[in-house]
Amino acid sequence: MDIVSNDEAIPRTMPDLILVKPENKVTFLTLPLEIRLHIYHWLHLMCPVRHAQLAPWYPTPVHCQYILQTVDPEAASESATSKCHAELRQGLLSPYRPLSGLPTDLLRTSRKIYREARLVPFEQNEFVFVNWFASGLWAARAFTRALAPWQRAALRYVRLEVLARDVVVGGAGREEWRALCSEWALGVRGLRMKMVLGASTSVVTGPAYGGGVERRAEAARQWVGEGLGLMTRLERVEMEVVAREMSNADKLAWCETLQRELREGLSEKVMVVCTEKVQEKMEWIKSDVGWRNREVEAGTAANATTGESTVEVPTKQR
Repeated sequence: MDIVSNDEAIPRTMPDLILVKPENKVTFLTLPLEIRLHIYHWLHLMCPVRHAQLAPWYPTPVHCQYILQTVDPEAASESATSKCHAELRQGLLSPYRPLSGLPTDLLRTSRKIYREARLVPFEQNEFVFVNWFASGLWAARAFTRALAPWQRAALRYVRLEVLARDVVVGGAGREEWRALCSEWALGVRGLRMKMVLGASTSVVTGPAYGGGVERRAEAARQWVGEGLGLMTRLERVEMEVVAREMSNADKLAWCETLQRELREGLSEKVMVVCTEKVQEKMEWIKSDVGWRNREVEAGTAANATTGESTVEVPTKQR
């Protein structure tokens, strides 16, 4: 047996096979665009937006799944079953849209990823502005004003609660309402809107509309339509009219008139659906995705009704 010296046993150069880089190396950016968009979508769902607690004593609004159904005057007095609810909700805008964001680290990875992913939150989220110490109109206006033009144009779905006194003649927010609708004109396709028509509306409507609920409703519809008529891309409005003096038949007639006026000024495809609230689901709050406070989570789970995945949230009409 021949003994080979160390110099002959160890190759002085690496084989060419090892130095050749494989041409079919798979990276994230080599994946098809459709797969990358799916990844952005699921990552977006894993990062829900949560309101910061300003102070222990300060109440913080909670984002819920706000479920609506179409108003049916004939079945209003009957107890609706779950099957009936499912039938009534067919064709309505989804109440399960997220309110989430994307990690900043992802958007800073590269210019290409930023261009592909930056629109995902604006196109998939439902942005919610509720009546919280004041009309949701003011929160919506402040949020939209701070957006860049391309972000406003990418908005697709909004849920807005408005006090009617703010948008009628003499209301403090009438011009703000028109400005808000102008900013949403190029983006928003679906709007779920809650109009709270209280007795205080007659204070600002003036002598032409003051008095009964019919006149207040007429004033509110006129000025709501004035703003919505500026939203050129609007396709569907789900209107929830909150007024104790109005029957379901009156609310349906109110929405039908609004739809007719919008179709005359915008497009025949615009639909206005008269809706009412079924319930608010807080199921996503108890999920593990994106949760940060485990002690609060444990307390929420302990207070939840046994065997139920939802918590009923009472709301006050204003």
